[in-house]
Amino acid sequence: MRPLSPQALREALRGLGQAYPRRQALLLEALHLAQAQWGWLGPQALEAVAQALGLPRAEVKGVATFYDLFEFKPPGRHMVQLCSSLSCMLQGAGALQEALRERLRLSPGHSSPDGRLSLKLTEGLGACDRAPVMMLDGELYGPLAEEEMMRLLEACR
Repeated sequence: MRPLSPQALREALRGLGQAYPRRQALLLEALHLAQAQWGWLGPQALEAVAQALGLPRAEVKGVATFYDLFEFKPPGRHMVQLCSSLSCMLQGAGALQEALRERLRLSPGHSSPDGRLSLKLTEGLGACDRAPVMMLDGELYGPLAEEEMMRLLEACR
């Protein structure tokens, strides 16, 4: 993918600038835009955001690393978010996580060896009534049994 230039990012943020009184207020929007283009926030993306907003790189990185919304290494082609809240754990999310580790060699914060899947443990998917739940590429699934989860993930190519 073509690198995101600070000028291109400034252009994309120009229209939003009217709604925000300070450059720092645009920082999350800029990080989301950079991640949408590259798929993750590497050093070049963080530098482009810093330059586009005229902010120190340390401030940009500090804000980005505060949130779990951002990826700092290239993700797999499909993002798997497995809920690890209390209600999901009580309903079997721990067993689902173990199945991912054993059957697909997929562990939290990493991608599968074939680069197909990335796994992130998360809380607060807002579906405690459907526990255990998983979000796959933005689509919520639950209550989820191990075999159903594996079928969904095997279909990701």
